[in-house]
Amino acid sequence: MSRRRNTSQPDTDKKRKPLSLKDLSQLRKIFSYLRPHRVLWIVGFFFLLITMGTSLLFPKLLGGLMSSSAVNLRGNMAQMMGLLALQSVAGFFRVVIFVIVTERALAALREDLYGHLVHLPMSFFSSRRVGELNSRVASDTAQIGETLTTTLAEFLRGLSMVIGGIAILAFTSIKLTLFIVAVIPPFMIVTLFFGRFIRKYAKRVQDEVAASNTIVEETFAGIQTVKAFANEAWERSRYAKRIQNVVGLA
Repeated sequence: MSRRRNTSQPDTDKKRKPLSLKDLSQLRKIFSYLRPHRVLWIVGFFFLLITMGTSLLFPKLLGGLMSSSAVNLRGNMAQMMGLLALQSVAGFFRVVIFVIVTERALAALREDLYGHLVHLPMSFFSSRRVGELNSRVASDTAQIGETLTTTLAEFLRGLSMVIGGIAILAFTSIKLTLFIVAVIPPFMIVTLFFGRFIRKYAKRVQDEVAASNTIVEETFAGIQTVKAFANEAWERSRYAKRIQNVVGLA
């Protein structure tokens, strides 16, 4: 197999550009794949609100259970069990619906991505390796699916929890609410900087995974050449080096 350096691998050491309007436009294009399934997504969001509401009610019912008398103990326990059952059912349907919507959106995304790639000129394919393109189609779209299924749902759930929690605190104590609201912005700033730090390393991990998949593709595509020159040890060491780079970045 050829031992030439992969010049098509992105230079991850370059300074990353800040988020621009073009990046936001591309993000909007990705979320546009959810538009045909917006009704089903809204149903899933409704179940998400139910799980959020039950989570907010749980401490109140637990406090009532701890301070209840022997007469009201059975009724409070029944309310607690009913709340937990409702939360479990709503959580189940939330996950199922979001997974269905995500898989349908990813199917359309993969189809459009594949159609776009096959219509690109030969100059594009001459500067890219097949393994890298396979990794982009498979691994990167899987990352997008995880974002649509887990990250987006957890973000909406967390946002709803914050809004609902502040509303309950405002009803209970205005002073405590003002204190919590004053503490939130510093934590948001720290989270923003930490998120940028994580995003940089996540991109580098994706690049290294794509490079390792390229080695696998090249080795299996030219396995006769590898066997003819007894090059198994070299290919194994080359792949192991890429895998260790992924482990070092993870």
